[in-house]
Amino acid sequence: MRSSRLLAWLVLAGVALHAPGARAQGLDAMLHRGRELRRQRQLEEALTVFREAFETSVDPRALAEVAATEGALDRWGDAEDHYREALGAADDAWVREHRGELERALDEARNHIGVLELSGTPFGATVSLDHHRVGTLPLPQPLRVSTGAHLLEVTAPGHLSFVRQVMLNPGTPTRETVALRREFDTSPPAASTTQPTVCPPGLDLRNGLCYPRYLPTGGVPPALPRWLVGGGAALAGVGILGATLLWVSGNAIEDAFLQACGGRPAPPSCLARWRDDQDFLDGRALGANLLWVAAVLGTAAAVTGAVLWSRVPSREQPRVAWSLVPGGVALRW
Repeated sequence: MRSSRLLAWLVLAGVALHAPGARAQGLDAMLHRGRELRRQRQLEEALTVFREAFETSVDPRALAEVAATEGALDRWGDAEDHYREALGAADDAWVREHRGELERALDEARNHIGVLELSGTPFGATVSLDHHRVGTLPLPQPLRVSTGAHLLEVTAPGHLSFVRQVMLNPGTPTRETVALRREFDTSPPAASTTQPTVCPPGLDLRNGLCYPRYLPTGGVPPALPRWLVGGGAALAGVGILGATLLWVSGNAIEDAFLQACGGRPAPPSCLARWRDDQDFLDGRALGANLLWVAAVLGTAAAVTGAVLWSRVPSREQPRVAWSLVPGGVALRW
């Protein structure tokens, strides 16, 4: 069995020793194909070809092409790693010949790299950058990615997600500290063990506090107080105005009679006029009295309506309200 394995290794070694030319030709063909794809801006396809070329040959030329294509794709962190790895093959003839170019390319990649130093809690939270998972908290080392704006996301089960746009600049690390908050507890609240509030006599409990007890409206329609106020005020105004006009006109009739008939007792020629004027004045006096009664009733209706209006519940609490409390009347504003 061991001799079979040894024979197989010897055969493979012989093939490898006699096939460097074929392998080099195959590598050159793959590199040429990848460069053509890169010139056509088919960058992802070119990167795939260069990676296959490197995996097949482990040649620093292919690795340098991988790094150049990653730079064209704005993946400067990967480009820096691969340029540095290619320069690490110091014994390779191609690397010795092109070391200056590779070092300049490495410096160019570093000028496009920003550093994100991320810390926070909870441990184990998933960290994503531009929707790509890059690790979990705590990160073993700072993130090295291309400069510019990136979308940072930190998520953990049972916690609110952290999402923020971060700006990375070359040469200056960007520091972010994350502390995820727990989600709101959706479990049903526990039964309360506190004693209920009991208000003294004459006070009502509202929103956990004791307030003076207000007179109930007795189911009064909300529109009735407004009608009482408006109608009562109108009736009182009409009564007062009408009674005043009757009183003024009655005085004018009496003054005219006195001027015409010379006072009392009236002469025989004025007796008929006196009886007519007296009957007219008596009617006006009755009308004036009725109007005064209407004025009093209207005033009472208006006052009653105003009281009921202050007692009708509304969407907005009145600025000033009164209530009966033990021992008197209380005002609230």
